[in-house]
Amino acid sequence: MQTCLDSIVDAMEQIGISLKCYEKFAHAFPDSDEVQDLLASSYKNIVCFWFKASRILSRHSLKTVIRGATRSIEKEIKTALDGLSRDSSNVMALAQATTAEQAIHKREATLRQGVIDWIKGGSYIDVRPILQDQLDLRLEGTCKWLFEDKHFLNWCNATGNGTLWYNAKPGSGKSVYAATIIDYLKKRDKKVAYFFYSFNSPQRKFGISGMRSLALQLLKFVTGLPDKVVQRYKDEIENCASGLDNIHTASHIVHELLTQCEETYVVVDGVDECLDDDITLITLHYLMKMPTYGLVKWLFTSRDYLKIRSVMEGGQAVEIKAPTESVSHDIRFYFSKYITCQHCIDKWTEGEDNFLYSKLICEALRGEGLTSDAEIEEALERYPKNLNSYYIRALEKLSEATEQQQELARDVYFIISGSTPLFVRQANM
Repeated sequence: MQTCLDSIVDAMEQIGISLKCYEKFAHAFPDSDEVQDLLASSYKNIVCFWFKASRILSRHSLKTVIRGATRSIEKEIKTALDGLSRDSSNVMALAQATTAEQAIHKREATLRQGVIDWIKGGSYIDVRPILQDQLDLRLEGTCKWLFEDKHFLNWCNATGNGTLWYNAKPGSGKSVYAATIIDYLKKRDKKVAYFFYSFNSPQRKFGISGMRSLALQLLKFVTGLPDKVVQRYKDEIENCASGLDNIHTASHIVHELLTQCEETYVVVDGVDECLDDDITLITLHYLMKMPTYGLVKWLFTSRDYLKIRSVMEGGQAVEIKAPTESVSHDIRFYFSKYITCQHCIDKWTEGEDNFLYSKLICEALRGEGLTSDAEIEEALERYPKNLNSYYIRALEKLSEATEQQQELARDVYFIISGSTPLFVRQANM
């Protein structure tokens, strides 16, 4: 009888210690379902043991013990104590394993954050507001022709890698079209990485900026870091590189991440607005040609420059152009939102395919925008500086034109830059 009671008292003492440990484990692993389930099972077994012990210690059970059933009760107590001991060992083992697992997750999270900070290089560009700004410029009901174009539909539905190149002249709304495509793909739960180059932005006019942004977006699509990305990161850190500043290295990071994605759409708008267009075009050509395990579908928008066309043709890009009548229809739709005079709309939109020019006309007719010399001067003051490379590029583009086109451009320049009006005979000189 005394042995039975001593066993119960010892068990109660051990249970008290276990409960304190279990409480700490519960607080230490609040997000681990495995630990919480095992603790709940252990608590249940403890309650069951208390119930059995209370029955043994009851007056009726004491009489039973005295009558000679001590051996059976001791066996029952031993079985219960062995179960509690196993529970305690299991909780300890699982807690140790969970701790080790959490340490691994923490190291991985630390490494991932290190790679993110390295890619950012102290110059992170959040492209989401830029995308929203472009979408805000679009009127509902425009750009429909794009989603009916056979080249676009083939690109979307293709079962292999593909590249689409949408080229158009300045002011035709290429960025709005790019944003519309991105929105179209996102609404269909497609994984899309994108960037908008712009000579108006100090951060978005360099090729490396786009590569950084694409890499950061692609990181969200992969669960684990590719080994080659980790190795490049460690090599750069060992060489005291605080950020990803080399576009060649950045292109390799983008490619390694793309190889881990099952299906990804990459949209790059304004390729022609890169200040360092030569190295950027080489980088994009490399990415288009490199093999990937999953599907990668590229979409580029730009003006139709010879260098860009050469790269796109080398990458077997499918060219897409907006039909003039489709763009004119969108422009008329835009005008109809603000102007009720149908005759005026027909006059100003007939055969027109330049959205920016049409927007300026529409604003002028509504008494908005640049309507005075002071407003024009203020707008010119806000114009970005250091555009020498773009000026050289414009001259290169002009050199590709025919002699007649060059003479026309020269005459127009003289007319618009003259301090006094020119007579017809002067313009013909």
